[in-house]
Amino acid sequence: MKKIFLTLLTVSLLGGASTAVAQDFTIAAKHAIAVEANTGKILYEKDATQPVEIASITKLITVYLVYEALENGSITLSTPVDISDYPYQLTTNSEASNIPMEARNYTVEELLEATLVSSANSAAIALAEKIAGSEKDFVDMMRAKLLEWGIQDATVV
Repeated sequence: MKKIFLTLLTVSLLGGASTAVAQDFTIAAKHAIAVEANTGKILYEKDATQPVEIASITKLITVYLVYEALENGSITLSTPVDISDYPYQLTTNSEASNIPMEARNYTVEELLEATLVSSANSAAIALAEKIAGSEKDFVDMMRAKLLEWGIQDATVV
């Protein structure tokens, strides 16, 4: 599962990169890194050590932790998730990446789809609350997972 996550991370950082000869390779992104999955060899980097906001990468970490919960049996795709006031009200914020929540209860599967396909912050928060009990406790879980992966210089809030 870690390799899948790292592959998704690399693809999301590279965006619309095209194949080119290494010395002529350029990318429109401000920051990028391409790592060979089996060896860990860095194939390409562009401002890779400069700290930046990780934005939707947090949603991928959320999805990873949800799949861990699915794998350990603490939830299923059909597990109902009650939507608390915070993620419900967040759907009315036009500046946040969201889809409207018209109900107060969705399944884990529906919220995963909203998180992955629509990049819905509210769906990710609802899943976080379901897994950890609160957004704060889920952030602690994300920090622990990053440390487990050897990522020590990330800030998750």
